[in-house]
Amino acid sequence: MKSQKGDSGLLTDWIRPIGIGALVGALGCVLMLLLMALLLLKRDFPQGSVAPMASVAAVFGAFAGGFAAGRLAGKRGWLMGLTTGTLLFLMLLIAGGFAMLETPGGFLTRFAMMAAAAAVGGIVSVNTRRRR
Repeated sequence: MKSQKGDSGLLTDWIRPIGIGALVGALGCVLMLLLMALLLLKRDFPQGSVAPMASVAAVFGAFAGGFAAGRLAGKRGWLMGLTTGTLLFLMLLIAGGFAMLETPGGFLTRFAMMAAAAAVGGIVSVNTRRRR
């Protein structure tokens, strides 16, 4: 039996960082969407600019989630970020009522952007120095 201090199980190594990272990413996405909604309220934008703005918010949230997951895990930043980005994408897919499936190109593009941004966020977080 492993000691409490040396125990590195599934919960501490994977589920906790990815779960918290997904929550941070969802919060980041919501905050960006609120900011963009305020921008749309104050300025006149063409209707075609709404979908790209939503994609920017999703990518920002994925980066933030990957960064948080990588920071909590402290290692395997790209894998933690990629997994967090995939989980965030699935959350957006379900929250949107699977509306992304209507355009296959948009579906794959958004998944690739979110997964890449989250993986980069995880890599950046693992490779930055922590302040004391």
